[in-house]
Amino acid sequence: NHTQPNSDTTQQENPVDTEMTIPITELESIQTNTKMETDIASTISAHQDSSNTLTYSQVTRQNLISNTMQIDEDPTQKWLEHIHKELTREITQPFDSNTWHYDKLIISLQSSESLQDFIKYKIATKPTQKQIPPGISAKFKHLDWAFFLTFTRAKRFIPQHQTEYEEMFYSALQNYKKANQITITNKDIRDSIYQKLQQKLFLDFIMNTNFNTCPPRYITQLIKYYKGYIKDTTLNKYEEIQKAVQEAFSEKLQQLPSHPDDISENIQQILPFTLPIKNKAHTKAVVTALHRIYQFDQLPEEYFANLDPLLTNLANLHPAHQQQ
Repeated sequence: NHTQPNSDTTQQENPVDTEMTIPITELESIQTNTKMETDIASTISAHQDSSNTLTYSQVTRQNLISNTMQIDEDPTQKWLEHIHKELTREITQPFDSNTWHYDKLIISLQSSESLQDFIKYKIATKPTQKQIPPGISAKFKHLDWAFFLTFTRAKRFIPQHQTEYEEMFYSALQNYKKANQITITNKDIRDSIYQKLQQKLFLDFIMNTNFNTCPPRYITQLIKYYKGYIKDTTLNKYEEIQKAVQEAFSEKLQQLPSHPDDISENIQQILPFTLPIKNKAHTKAVVTALHRIYQFDQLPEEYFANLDPLLTNLANLHPAHQQQ
């Protein structure tokens, strides 16, 4: 059971200003000392550079380590971020909050068909910029199931998201009283406002989320979290939500051409790699990136470059590599 704030008697406390002011004289002293330390460090560095010249073997070893790190670096995340950025840039249609109002959003998350319709529309439009308090937004982003469990009446230990939530609840309650010209509310009214506030906050977060930069797995978890957050028992099985999300994303994807030369020019321009693949160590990264645009089960052989076979006879070495 969630602890609801008794907003009829809630009083707002003034925040305490804890900002420290440093006198100008101390600032000048700090700047002077910093300059002296910088000069000393530069002198020491120059002395070390002149007295500790690296040997040839040390330079070679450093280059080897550097090259090894570059070879072993997995470009998957970097390439995904690049593709997400490019795909997002192409989306110009704003999200229509009038058509997709809160009541429609609530209904759209209650069945597989309507959920698919919402996701298809969401990935075709720009995310909204609705204002959500930072503490609450962070809880939603990390799908914190203990959102309300951490609420407390001990003022010393009240977390940030509780303070933000109670302030919003108090404001909503006062607006309701003013609109209906009443001074006292009963438990049913407060419970209703409490639930509506929960729904609004999380629906705002969903509308703010860029579905084009999130994997379907996260979207599935996000919808499942919403269901538990507002205690919605419709379409609450993870597998059902996952299937609806995957089908919605699949309809957006194109069929992968059988040959990389058939990839359209505009898509080739946003790919952070060249095809066919020459370095098979990058196969996973290429497949992961292409899956954000195309639908396929297995990468065709044509997407791999035909490398020259290894030499078995030393006599066939290039003349430049043969001993004179």
